[in-house]
Amino acid sequence: MYSNTDVLVKTPKSSDKGTIHILTTGYVLLATEYHWDSEKRRPVDKRISIGKIVDGDRSHMHPNKNYEQFFGPIDAEVNRLKDTFGTKARKAAGKTDSKLSFGPYLVLKAAAEQSGCYTALTRVYPEYERKIIALAVYSIVAESSTAQLFPGWCFDHYCGLDRVIDDSEVSGLYRLIGSDEGNINVFFRIFREEYEKRFPRKDSNRVIAFDSTNQNTQSENEDLAEFGKSKTDFGLKIINTAMFVDEETGIPMWYEHYDGSLLDKVQTSFSLKKIVDAGYQP
Repeated sequence: MYSNTDVLVKTPKSSDKGTIHILTTGYVLLATEYHWDSEKRRPVDKRISIGKIVDGDRSHMHPNKNYEQFFGPIDAEVNRLKDTFGTKARKAAGKTDSKLSFGPYLVLKAAAEQSGCYTALTRVYPEYERKIIALAVYSIVAESSTAQLFPGWCFDHYCGLDRVIDDSEVSGLYRLIGSDEGNINVFFRIFREEYEKRFPRKDSNRVIAFDSTNQNTQSENEDLAEFGKSKTDFGLKIINTAMFVDEETGIPMWYEHYDGSLLDKVQTSFSLKKIVDAGYQP
């Protein structure tokens, strides 16, 4: 019998302790102590149950006491890291093969340069522009992944960096930029100026479309995350996002995140004031 249904470990595929067998019943056996059976005239082994696989997932198992006897104490931290850097997690992070990928970086860099965004980025954040571009590529290719998976992801995806930055450095950069509202406003103003140079309008005014949406989050450390009204209620806190987009080109010109508890009709007037501050005329 498996003794603890709350503990999971990777199902061994092979071991120097013996041969692994998975029965149709789900029990995992370790075959040891091979010896010659003179009556059967073939080698036989002693099979010991070391646990039972998770229903529908042969890659993980619930271990029993025999497992610890052969493989040692269960190390929760090692198991967590194995799951983080395992095949399933790496695929979820956009790591689909072992070939270095350049495409996403080249496309995003070209788009940023052509729109004027890259010029604004290098002027406002000259010390961080390479990291910001790298994380922008990561957020697109590995849409639902976290900072913890970035170091492994960037081995397979070139993103403009000459070294791998760790997850604490990624998180620190998010905090640094996210808390500096002054530089964010400067960035959007310079971006607008650079954008106007590249896509001038002489005959009519530029039409900017505005909309807002929200994202669910399980974070307990995000100040903007609050319970609010969403179209689909998952019972989670949300963060609202407002965005202005050029109707002609479809290029986002400005965005902001705001408290999940605020209604659109309450926040809209403040969002309009901010985009006027960026240089747009209503």
